[in-house]
Amino acid sequence: MYLVELTWNELVELSRERVVLLPWGALEQHGRHLPLGTDLFLLEAICSRLEAQCGELLLTGPVLRPSDSARHLSYPGTVSLPPETALAPLLETARALVGIGFQRLLILNGQYGNRFLVELALRELRQRHSGVSAVGLSYWDLLPEEERSEDHAGALETALMLHLFPDRVRKGQIVPDGLQLASPYASRVLHYLRTDQRSRSGGWGDPTCATADQGRKWLQTILEHLERLIRDLIDGRLTV
Repeated sequence: MYLVELTWNELVELSRERVVLLPWGALEQHGRHLPLGTDLFLLEAICSRLEAQCGELLLTGPVLRPSDSARHLSYPGTVSLPPETALAPLLETARALVGIGFQRLLILNGQYGNRFLVELALRELRQRHSGVSAVGLSYWDLLPEEERSEDHAGALETALMLHLFPDRVRKGQIVPDGLQLASPYASRVLHYLRTDQRSRSGGWGDPTCATADQGRKWLQTILEHLERLIRDLIDGRLTV
């Protein structure tokens, strides 16, 4: 059930057992081969398929955007908000629905830089509404560990776009990109790099290995795990 399609009185009558799904994306550059709306397109596709798969369990909100995309501002078309401003629409949407009795929330993140803000949002929600069962994750975290990669416009996003929106992929522009740091400690330390400091054209990772078939398989895995996660949230197996 989509929130935006309901009237206020229909919303009031809806079962409070449903999980409120809050997808959070971004409007930012994705290199030369993927469009600015890549995060939004992929989240909308995931949510629409999840609705078809288990919509009776859900109250799905609109894909929220923009977010904190400051690291991408060197590339035209990126829209970025300060962290506290980016958090506000997410928190206020959640509070509006918690305020009328919904108690189960799932924040579905579709932008790498949002991960830390999702943790802040969950902390804020639990501190203000201790009875709320709220969890969040990035959709790629549902893939097997050996298949995950923290790239941008890399293999994962490119494969998903080739499967879902092949006409939006500039196939002739697909090239490897991004600086790989040599130190074995690079993945263990905290640091902040603008995208233009680690990339030639806005991406990092190797999208040349991406295929539509791999995108189909990854999407299927993501959807299967999301449904199981939602059922665990309803059954009280994810939070205390």
